[in-house]
Amino acid sequence: MEKIYHVLVIDDDAVLTKTIEYGLKQRGFCVTISNSGRDALTLLKGGLDPDVILLDVVMPSMDGYETFENIQRIKSFPVIFISGKDDSTSELKGLTMGAMDYVTKPFIIDILVARINILLGVLYGESKETVERSSDGEPTSRTISIGETDTLSVALDHDKLDDMKELLTESEYRIGKRIALGYTNKEIAEELNYSYGYVKKVAYRIFDKLDIKKRTELRNFFTK
Repeated sequence: MEKIYHVLVIDDDAVLTKTIEYGLKQRGFCVTISNSGRDALTLLKGGLDPDVILLDVVMPSMDGYETFENIQRIKSFPVIFISGKDDSTSELKGLTMGAMDYVTKPFIIDILVARINILLGVLYGESKETVERSSDGEPTSRTISIGETDTLSVALDHDKLDDMKELLTESEYRIGKRIALGYTNKEIAEELNYSYGYVKKVAYRIFDKLDIKKRTELRNFFTK
């Protein structure tokens, strides 16, 4: 029998948590909602044992960073920050603390589920994605499971790649392709042997050149 993964969502936005809960349950996840860090800690101390925790950063009384530190004192749970704070300092702080990923709001639920499935694949050794590569080892497409039957597929467009080669430096081009395919900055750094800080710096340089503000907008410049 296929394992049903349990996700704990910690966010004071009741409307958003309901949206996330519905989206995750539709894709086969078990979901528990907590609207504050303190309530979540009570649940975890009481024996709740989620496979993944989605944790908001900006919450009253106890913010996400403090909640994260307290969670890790209970058990080293895998945590993905979900936050409206999209500045590099906030993201870097979350990842430096030990979070597995950092997803900025607003997000597409399929992208969030794909990030969760990638993390589950890393944690439990189950392949949740397929990456096709060219003869030189560069990724050309990516298919990620987003549920029991659905997938999210992204493929690069050769004509658009040629346009980007003219506009971007070699490093910007290699990093930009991977962002368009849904790679996290951490994944890009590991695959290309770059430092995380360098990837962040280059990513913002790409956004500036293309006059965009979100990672998902970059997809239009690289994919079909």
